[in-house]
Amino acid sequence: MTHYPTLIVQLANGMAASSHLFFDIGSDYEQSPHRAFDQFSAVASAYPESDVMPEGLGAWTHNEGCTNGEVLERMKVASGEIQKMLQALQSATKEGLVQAAINDNLPQDFNDLDMDLIASRGCETLENNDLLDEIFALTEIESSDTQVLTDKQSRRYLEIWETLKEREVDIPFGVEI
Repeated sequence: MTHYPTLIVQLANGMAASSHLFFDIGSDYEQSPHRAFDQFSAVASAYPESDVMPEGLGAWTHNEGCTNGEVLERMKVASGEIQKMLQALQSATKEGLVQAAINDNLPQDFNDLDMDLIASRGCETLENNDLLDEIFALTEIESSDTQVLTDKQSRRYLEIWETLKEREVDIPFGVEI
């Protein structure tokens, strides 16, 4: 079975390639920058100490003097960071759609979906859930007979509580200030 990279991987690899390599005008890489990543990766893996570029590719000035192996490493790091951002956006959008469905806030015509708003609301829901997890952990420390909140933890506890109240998020486990 042939393995194809996900759209997120393709986008991230293409963005990383575009930020480290330039493509000759008219090359296939302009339309599919992830292919430039793949082609360069194959050459750089085979000849990491070389600085000779595959046909149709060149290094941007910030990579001049670097070996192919060094450029590839930079591209892999960039791709990994971009993948994390795209995955976070994907998760936020999914959560936003789930919340919109639960609250019966989806339009009849999905062409009318405001995906930016959906993603923003999903992101806020995910952030609220993270804050609830954090305040719950701090509540466990506070109610412990053997532990006491540090000044920093107490300030964070209050900060989270205020943020959740400002966002009108119910705190289900009886946190009081």
